[in-house]
Amino acid sequence: VTQLMDADRSTLYLMSRDRTELWSKVVQGGEVVDIRLKVGEGVAGWVGATGETVNLIDAYDDQRFQPAVDLRSGYRTRSVLAVPMRDTLGAIVGVLQVLNKQDGPFTGADEELLDGLASQAAMAIENATLYHSVVAQNAELVRARGELEQMARELNALYEVEKELSAAVDLDELLTRILTQAVAVLRVSAGSIALVDGGQLRFGTVVGPAA
Repeated sequence: VTQLMDADRSTLYLMSRDRTELWSKVVQGGEVVDIRLKVGEGVAGWVGATGETVNLIDAYDDQRFQPAVDLRSGYRTRSVLAVPMRDTLGAIVGVLQVLNKQDGPFTGADEELLDGLASQAAMAIENATLYHSVVAQNAELVRARGELEQMARELNALYEVEKELSAAVDLDELLTRILTQAVAVLRVSAGSIALVDGGQLRFGTVVGPAA
């Protein structure tokens, strides 16, 4: 955008989800900073609030311009052109702003060009947002499927334990069968069951390598 508009720098602001702020993490022209504006604040904030294009020959002659950034950075803003970015439903999703055209003020043709670039940028952002939403949904489906598979394993283990209870002929065999199922469900290499009578270990059994 900076090159096509023959500008000194440009900034792409995105609308926050609660639609109260415009934010940008990339500023061309040799600086990378985090900028946040309230909707309605500054030139870009005004464009974000109204959806109207702003074309200023001298930013300091317009009350919407806030020179605080210039004062902090030492940069001198002269001409400003800012246009809204809209999604396919017409909602404002951001603002595209360019500063200081090299050979004079921004023209009507520049406004049309930047408006077209803003539309393309908005479409790309919308597609990226949809893509990340699909990725997040797929991750959630994978997680849910894992939980269902775990529940199925647990229910199957309970069913197998019930069968073992019916098949065992004595206590030793019963404990061995139950422990075998527990080791399989928990995916461990060994386990043990101990029966305590009066505070004393009365019976124990181990399946798998000794722990």
